[in-house]
Amino acid sequence: MSEATALLTAHGFAALPVIDEQGCVVGMLSESDALAAGPGIPDKTVEAAMSTPVEVVTPTTDTATIASRMLTGRLRSMPVVAAGLLVGIVARRDLLRILLSDDATIDAKIRALLDDYAGSGR
Repeated sequence: MSEATALLTAHGFAALPVIDEQGCVVGMLSESDALAAGPGIPDKTVEAAMSTPVEVVTPTTDTATIASRMLTGRLRSMPVVAAGLLVGIVARRDLLRILLSDDATIDAKIRALLDDYAGSGR
């Protein structure tokens, strides 16, 4: 659990997707989950602290739908899943950046990020 909390804080993530051995999203560990787990509980596992079920989106989900689901569910981030496997994560901050960019720039950035994450194996 301390390793996951260190990842959250070191990189400024609001939440981390938790995946199983096959790469399927099984939970989300948020800052709130980590706080609720409490300090000094070394035997607490990520599985015991994570939130389930997980709301996911696909790479083709439009941004308006993502924004609506985030606002309705009070979510700060959502895993992006293709063919049942984690391919990325979208955060509120990503949606805010869209308001400042044109469509072609956004499309190119998203494709580059997905290619980097998937090792250009899409």
